[in-house]
Amino acid sequence: MRIFSVLAICLCIGFFSSCSSDDTSVTSLCPEIEESEQTALFQFYKDQLIIPAYEQALSDLGVLNTSLDDLLNEPTAENLSEARVAFRSAYLSWEYAEPYYFGPAEDQLIEDHVNYFPLNRDSLQFSIDEGFDSDLTERYDRGFPAMDYLFYFGSEDEILEYITNSDVRSYLLANMDNMVNRLSQVVEEWNGSFGSSFVSNIGKVDGASLSQIINTYNRHFETIKRNRIGLASGVLTLGFKNPSVVEGFYSGLSLDLAKAAVESSSNYFYGGSGTDSQRGIYNLLNDLNIQVGNESLANKMDATIVDFSQLLNDLNSSLDAAVINEEAAVSELYQSMSSYVVLAKTDMPTALCISITYVDNPSDSD
Repeated sequence: MRIFSVLAICLCIGFFSSCSSDDTSVTSLCPEIEESEQTALFQFYKDQLIIPAYEQALSDLGVLNTSLDDLLNEPTAENLSEARVAFRSAYLSWEYAEPYYFGPAEDQLIEDHVNYFPLNRDSLQFSIDEGFDSDLTERYDRGFPAMDYLFYFGSEDEILEYITNSDVRSYLLANMDNMVNRLSQVVEEWNGSFGSSFVSNIGKVDGASLSQIINTYNRHFETIKRNRIGLASGVLTLGFKNPSVVEGFYSGLSLDLAKAAVESSSNYFYGGSGTDSQRGIYNLLNDLNIQVGNESLANKMDATIVDFSQLLNDLNSSLDAAVINEEAAVSELYQSMSSYVVLAKTDMPTALCISITYVDNPSDSD
């Protein structure tokens, strides 16, 4: 899904000071970051986070591809069950690669082709009837959301009968080929020329590796807050709930996927699992002694991550059910995530003097 309008980033230090989360100044504005420190950070992200995430996603997608072939060649309840298991693993695996939407991933428009949700069933049926077009983008008719529907829309017998239709079979194979081919290209580029240039692309200007890290980190978190939580809960639609727009609606995986998305976002921030990681945004902010008022920005961000992660883990059902049955808990979750956006998208880039350049929603408080 897309997020709209453009954040006007602060352009001078005086304005920076007025943008912080608690109306207190952000100290250590525009600290110098040694070239060696930047290249070490970029090398770490490339080798320890980005490439492993994409390679694991591609590997699990390959397992799903094999399971799909088995299912289409022999449409039995057992093969459908195995395909669903492989689908779950591949979808969850994708959540850990999805944050890194820049460079090769953006060139391949990987988000549009792999996880552009919610599914539009009319668009899907059109693509089944008319043939899958791998060149189309911004279509809610493909990737994991389409398979989420086709593997779970009805009873086992209904699904097995439906996928024997030659047009449906052709669509499923073409959709899978499109996902595998695009993800393969992303992995190849990260292991090749783009990965090398990423490590050496120092500085803070738009397009530099640090700018890409900060921007894509924020962009991904906002897709969690807005697209996975906000739109379904009614927060952004005058209280009108729309539980069917959650990710993984048909399979019932919405909560598992949201937890994976939050965990992958946290890994992005910490440089791994938790504050003990060797490198990451958290360590960078600490090393530079970035303060908001009299508090460490890194620690404030860490405390808020712990808060909304616990609120998400405390939900008792799928997200589509939670927005109806656990309204207060979902609202508290959304508010906690909204408070984090101010820290991550205003205070952090203000202190580092990095512009937020991605297209996003009109207000961080929505």
